[in-house]
Order: sequence, then structure tokens, then C-alpha cells
Amino acid sequence: MKEYKISVKLNTLDMYCFLMRHEYGSFSGLFGLAVSLLSLAALIAGVGKDDRNTQILLGLVAVCFTILNPLRLFFRAQKQLTLNPTFHKPITYTFGEAGMHIAQGEEQMDVAWAEMKKLVRGKRIMILYLSKVVGYIFPKSQCNGQYEEIAAMIQLKMAQAQAEGAQVLEEHNVEETETKTSEEPDSGEEVPKETLEELLHAARKRSGGKKTARTYDMPPGEAEIWGDEETK
Repeated sequence: MKEYKISVKLNTLDMYCFLMRHEYGSFSGLFGLAVSLLSLAALIAGVGKDDRNTQILLGLVAVCFTILNPLRLFFRAQKQLTLNPTFHKPITYTFGEAGMHIAQGEEQMDVAWAEMKKLVRGKRIMILYLSKVVGYIFPKSQCNGQYEEIAAMIQLKMAQAQAEGAQVLEEHNVEETETKTSEEPDSGEEVPKETLEELLHAARKRSGGKKTARTYDMPPGEAEIWGDEETK
């Protein structure tokens, strides 16, 4: 299978695109943007034109997610690139049969296809998520003209890994069910009277001679339920 190798050094605009997509791709970000746009529309329509406080409030809400938040994210992108030494040198990514190999100087690591959760492809960058908040950024300008091919390979290998994982899980569940079924005692068998008497005797002895209601065969981690009754 063909391998793809790229060298990536992010700039402020790349990081800013990542933060903007992450922020406004969530429900909270979209909701905030919608509220700001509605406030702007209300301000333009003249809502509260006779009340200065209402106009000020609408103006603040209108610029919150349309101007102020994007500016905050831009300065945050600059700060991350400046303070995090990882972004000061290029990172080499190699995409192959087993997954993605990452190298920067003497530091190296491998990420299997099964560890990758989601691929988001935009006009400027491609984001490969390992979790909801952790992702790798691949700018289109640094993919050596193979942006679409790399994206297609990642999507294909992720889908194959997920399908294999689902199949393994299903086979494991089937084996576990069969094992439990073979180990289950015959439901028609009665518990010997001596065994019941021994259990009751032990329970009474622990409770100081009082009859005690106790649950047996409880799932691991479950609390035991005790309820004392008066001796008749």
C-alpha cells in the first residue's frame, strides 16, 4: 500500500482555523452564534430603540460571538504556538498500513487506525481527532499536493479499523454468552435443605440471634441490603 509522508509546521492562521472550527462546530458555539445574530437582527430592526439600555445590551450580545470570541480565539492561537515548544519545529507524519507514524527530532510515536475517532476536512486544514478535544492538524498547503489522497486514505483505514473492532467485539460477546450458558446450573435443581439451613444459621449468628433478611448472589460492587426483624 502506498505511503504518504508530509512535514507540517503550523502557523497562527492554521491554529486559528482549528480553534474556530472546534468552537463553532459544537452545539454551544452554534447556539451562541445564533443568539448574537438574532440580537444583531433585533438591533437593526429597531427593537428597543426608545430604551438605551436595551440597545446597549443587544449590541453587546451581538458582538459577543461574532467579533469578541473570534478575536479571543485568534490571540489564543498565537499564544499556543508561542508557548508550546512542540510547534516550534516541523513534525513529520507518515501514513501507512498500520497507522500514522509521528516524528520530531529524536521523538517518535505511532498511532493505530483504531485509535482515530473522526476526520474533519475543510478548505484550508484537515483535523484528525483522537478524542473530542485532541486532534492533529494538517494544512492543505503542506500536504505536497496530496491533500485529497491522504484524506481518502485516512477515512478508508478508519472505517476498516472500526469494522474490524466491531466484529471482534461481537465475537467476544458471543463467546462470553456461550461460556456463561455452559456454566449455568440447571434451573430445575433444588438447593439442598441442609445448605439453606446453614446459610440461615450463619446469618442469624452474625446478627446476634435475630432473623436477618440478606440478599445473596449480588453483582460485584453492589451494596448488601440488611433488614432486621423482631424475633417472634
